[in-house]
Amino acid sequence: MNRPGAPRPRSSTGVPRPRGDEPSNYADLSAVLAAIAPIAEHGLWFRQVPVQIDGGIGIETFYVHVSGAELSAGVTPVPVNKNDAQGLGSAMTYGRRYGLMTAFGLSADDDDGNAAARAAPRVEKAPAKLSDDDLTKIIQLCEAVGGNQPALICNAYKIEALTDLTPSQAQAVIRKLSDKLASKAKAQTDEKAVADA
Repeated sequence: MNRPGAPRPRSSTGVPRPRGDEPSNYADLSAVLAAIAPIAEHGLWFRQVPVQIDGGIGIETFYVHVSGAELSAGVTPVPVNKNDAQGLGSAMTYGRRYGLMTAFGLSADDDDGNAAARAAPRVEKAPAKLSDDDLTKIIQLCEAVGGNQPALICNAYKIEALTDLTPSQAQAVIRKLSDKLASKAKAQTDEKAVADA
């Protein structure tokens, strides 16, 4: 909706900028700022602040009027895939540029966005292995508790063998088996006390 006298960006399709030998519709941050500069003639401007979001940062863009009134145009979320200053700086510049383009209805080719949003290669961590000490402790507790404890444990954790337990699962199993063993010992003590009475 265009109202008479309302500020409008110079182009609704972005600011074509030559890049190398080929023409391009890529608009870097300075080109976006140049495209929205005319709004200042109408007492409007913007401000942007970084906000922390899960998995990255967000850039919140506000419309600002000379009267002091402000209105949020929303938050542009940007993943930070490179955990260093360069990765953070890149993500912030990308967020600022896209926040402004969204707030002011600009569009452009996204040459650097593909690189900024591309997921960093995932390094698969090898699953933590069950320690020999924990495995030995579990086997000893299974024998002391009796019954078919290994099969019950494997069924409960949907694993094929006790060696497939993760360290945290192993600790939980050790606690449960220790509790069962303590209950079994108490029951045996109670039975003996009844038999001796």
